[in-house]
Amino acid sequence: MTTGVTINLRADGGLERREHPLLPPRPGGALLAVERANVCGSDVHLWRGGHPTLHDCVLGHEFVGRVVDTGGGPLYDARGERLAEGDRLVCSYFRVCGNCAMCRIGRMNLCEVAYASWGRSSLEQPYFRGAFASHYHLHPEQFTVKVPEELPSSLAALANCALAQGLAVVDRIRADVLPGPCLVIGAGALGLSVVAGAPKETSWDVYDRVAGRRANAGLFPNARALDALPPAGGALDGNYDVVVVAAGTPEAFGTALEQVRPGGQIVMMGIINTRDTDVVSI
Repeated sequence: MTTGVTINLRADGGLERREHPLLPPRPGGALLAVERANVCGSDVHLWRGGHPTLHDCVLGHEFVGRVVDTGGGPLYDARGERLAEGDRLVCSYFRVCGNCAMCRIGRMNLCEVAYASWGRSSLEQPYFRGAFASHYHLHPEQFTVKVPEELPSSLAALANCALAQGLAVVDRIRADVLPGPCLVIGAGALGLSVVAGAPKETSWDVYDRVAGRRANAGLFPNARALDALPPAGGALDGNYDVVVVAAGTPEAFGTALEQVRPGGQIVMMGIINTRDTDVVSI
């Protein structure tokens, strides 16, 4: 195959199928064939026009790709494992240069070129920089990890976005407020990823207004689904040591303030908000 296909988001909100030549990868990068691409809530948000600058681009960032071309050079994942054509990968959609001011102080999530290769028009070479496409150009400055053969792509695709954020939230929760009772507001992929990544000795209540979503909490032995939140405490009282807000609504933050105990912790995640009337959860 010498050409591939992208699904490009136009400035007017429409989607356009485009065909492009498959260019060779950069040294240290790779050309991937997209095997699985999820629709993240942020993709829906961008499609609805909720981003101030991204209006002509290829969406999609939760995905699994299979290496089809390394350009003949060596390719390694973030763990130092040598990769070969045919291997499945998950990768961060952002770049980490390692040289800018933020990278030098260890704040690589704020790399100055983090989004230089994502959210670009498919008319710009190398064309394939979003997962809603047949192929994907892996930049040498993107972190990538080989997917074990026993792990299905349907699960591995979550690693880049929902699972990574869930684990980051767990890392940020102070040790002195665990393993007291904890609450997740919002039982989507983000909220449940926090439960999945939390220490098993912690207990989690999971609340979501959608019954089918909160029922998924039953998949985790350290979690229980709530049909309703417990009565809010007084001005200096609450029910939980940790409240994670993954619901994407302003009201959820007010609920978190009511539910958290003195000295507890509130963690906000997955909120994209450019207008008060246009808020979604990832």
